[in-house]
Amino acid sequence: MTPPDSGMQNHTEYLCVDSFIRRVVEARALGTAFELGLIDFLAENPAALFNDVRKRFKADERGLQFLLDLLKVNRVIRENGERLDFSPQFKKALKYRDLMEAKLDFANQVTADFTDLFTALISNPEWFFRNARIFDLFSYNRCFEPSPENYKQTRRWMRITTALTRY
Repeated sequence: MTPPDSGMQNHTEYLCVDSFIRRVVEARALGTAFELGLIDFLAENPAALFNDVRKRFKADERGLQFLLDLLKVNRVIRENGERLDFSPQFKKALKYRDLMEAKLDFANQVTADFTDLFTALISNPEWFFRNARIFDLFSYNRCFEPSPENYKQTRRWMRITTALTRY
């Protein structure tokens, strides 16, 4: 996936991903759809039946229906009878999947600190900066100790910063 180049008419087309991650609930549902492989499944099986999705993911039927309903509200998918397909807007945004996933991942990192520690950020910023988990993502000191966990964090950081830099 490459960012818009000088041959494109609209150099900011990639910003369309933001409309799918504006609200926490819808963004989390989209993140779950990526994590479960639902987005890949629907990309490989356009106009899949709900039963095909249910069989493939062996999820609780009510939970899966709830996820699909959230994705419909967020204009990720649309239903045509019993068939599921991506909306035209999401098909366009999916061209920038790397950016969308990077933003979702980063948002997940920030959300816990924001919801749990916002009062501390306002009232005691020094304590917040010492205790917020988001800064673990950017811990450069991890490069001095080789370990699977440090490699995992570094890969995550590189993926996020590479995608954000690209666009």
